[in-house]
Amino acid sequence: MKKPNSHTKTKLNSRPRTIHRRNPIRVQHRTASKSSSKWVVIATSAISLLSASGLIASLAMGRHSHFKQAEEFKASSIEASKGFESQKGKFIKQIDFLQVEKKDLTVTLSRSKEENMKLNENLRVKERELLETKDDLAKAQVLSINTTRKLIPSSNLHQPSQPSVPPSEAEKIIAWSKRNSTMVFPISLNVTKNTVIVHDREKKVTIPILPGGKVTAIGYHPSSPKYLVVSLPHSKKFLASMIIGNSNFIEAIQPSFQKYAK
Repeated sequence: MKKPNSHTKTKLNSRPRTIHRRNPIRVQHRTASKSSSKWVVIATSAISLLSASGLIASLAMGRHSHFKQAEEFKASSIEASKGFESQKGKFIKQIDFLQVEKKDLTVTLSRSKEENMKLNENLRVKERELLETKDDLAKAQVLSINTTRKLIPSSNLHQPSQPSVPPSEAEKIIAWSKRNSTMVFPISLNVTKNTVIVHDREKKVTIPILPGGKVTAIGYHPSSPKYLVVSLPHSKKFLASMIIGNSNFIEAIQPSFQKYAK
C-alpha cells in the first residue's frame, strides 16, 4: 500500500470544515424514541411486577390452600387415630374377655376330665363291690341252706329258752361288756329267737338268718343299748340289728367276764 504524500495530505486538510448542526426533527424523533422506550420499560416493569405480584399472590394462596388442606388432613388423621384407638381398645377388651373364657373353659374341661376319671374309678369300685356282693350272696344262701338243715325241730323253734344266767348276773355282764367293748367285740353268736334279716347298705340284697344260724356281733347299737349290730360271719357288708335276748350273747361273753371282771 502506498503511503500518502504530503501534497495529498495538504489537499485533504485544505477542505473546508462543515459545521454539523443537529436536525431538530431528528432530535425530536430521538427524544420521542427515548421517551417511548422509557415507557415501554416502565410498562414492562409494571407488567413484570404485576406478574410477580400475581405469582406471589398465587403462591401465597396456593400455600394457604395447601396449609388448609394439611390442617384438614391432620384433623382427619387425628379423628381417624382416635377412632382406631377406640376400636383397638374394644378389640383388646374383647380379646381379654375371650382369653378369660378360654381359661375358664380349660379349667372346666380339666375338672370334667378329673370328675370323669373319678366317676370311672367309682364305677369300677362299685362293680367290684357288686361282684363281691353277689359272691357273698351266693355264700350266704349256701350258709342259710346248711343252717336250716341243722336247725332244731320246728316244734321247738318258738319255745322261749330258759336263760342259763340269772338276770342280775346278766345285767352285770352287760354293764361290764359296755365298759370293755374292745375285749368283747367282735364275737360269734347263735340266733336263738326270731329270724334276723341282714342286708346291704342300699337294702338291695336281704338275707334271712333263721334261729340256729350264725352271726357276728360287732358292737352295741349306737341309739338302742338293748340291741346288737350283727353281720354275716364272713362279710360285714350285710348288717342287721338284733335284740340281745334273741341270741346267746350273755352266755358267750360270760367266760370273759368271770376271767377279767373279778
